[in-house]
Amino acid sequence: MRNGYTVDLRVLPGGDVQTTFTQLKALQTLGIADTSSSIKFNGITLPAGAFETFEQYFQVHYAVAAKDLSNVMGLLPENLSPMALESILNSISRESQKVGAVGFTPEEIDGMVEERVRKLAEANQK
Repeated sequence: MRNGYTVDLRVLPGGDVQTTFTQLKALQTLGIADTSSSIKFNGITLPAGAFETFEQYFQVHYAVAAKDLSNVMGLLPENLSPMALESILNSISRESQKVGAVGFTPEEIDGMVEERVRKLAEANQK
């Protein structure tokens, strides 16, 4: 069974991205929005519904805007499924390329997903 729908929100000029994130989370709580739901802010669209906190979302947004993806994996929620993680990494890569930076290669994305799966398997064995 699917929880909600993919809802795409946009922060208009003069709008508040944190308020928009809070509204998206409220829509998720009501079962209207899902984890693929996105927020477009300053020309960058990210699947904000997958983030647990505004801080996580905004740090990834800032990393894309600053054209520095070096620590982006450390900013993503730990509880993402491999499919959701791959989807977010692809979104980050696309948006990074839109702002004129280098995105991730498919091999890099596969490697990051495999590393996360390995870490989760190790944690579950403990």
